[in-house]
Amino acid sequence: MLSQIISDRARKIVYAVYALAGVVLGSVYVAYQSTPAEQPEWLTVAVAVFAYLGTAFGALAGGNVPSVPGLPASDTPSPDDELGA
Repeated sequence: MLSQIISDRARKIVYAVYALAGVVLGSVYVAYQSTPAEQPEWLTVAVAVFAYLGTAFGALAGGNVPSVPGLPASDTPSPDDELGA
């Protein structure tokens, strides 16, 4: 099952790195699009690979959604935990 592939902590780190990479790639892409300079080939390839990897990240995220509606994720404390109930 996808929820057993990577630990909660490691998954958070991977998601953060992926998000940061998206911000950096997106910023560079927008910068090139807003100027008359030609976009480098490496950027076109990097954006395409980044988008392709999004499928795997979506599958991993989907595999870690609780199957019972209203059930908190394993690494998220429930409101009852915070209240000491």
